[in-house]
Amino acid sequence: MLMHSLAFGTLNPYTGTDSTRLLTPAQLEMTLNVMAHSLVYWVQDAMARRLLTHGSRVVAMTSAGASRVWPGYGAVSAPRRRSRRTCGSSRSSSGPPA
Repeated sequence: MLMHSLAFGTLNPYTGTDSTRLLTPAQLEMTLNVMAHSLVYWVQDAMARRLLTHGSRVVAMTSAGASRVWPGYGAVSAPRRRSRRTCGSSRSSSGPPA
């Protein structure tokens, strides 16, 4: 089993009156890379090293933002949605080598 659980990203708001605190493209990309895209890279690396075999499981955990509302949480919620799509689409992808 491979478990992926990373919590690191910007909490700057999407919108607001203080333009110096608004979420930037670089901050959003960094958050997506750390919290969502890294799941793909971890699985690719584990498969290349033959650490995942037929029947292995990949578990991706998300943050409490699924049940709580926090100001500025938007950038952190984006990877959560992307990870769910990645995990769902991987079910139809070819699995690890047997």
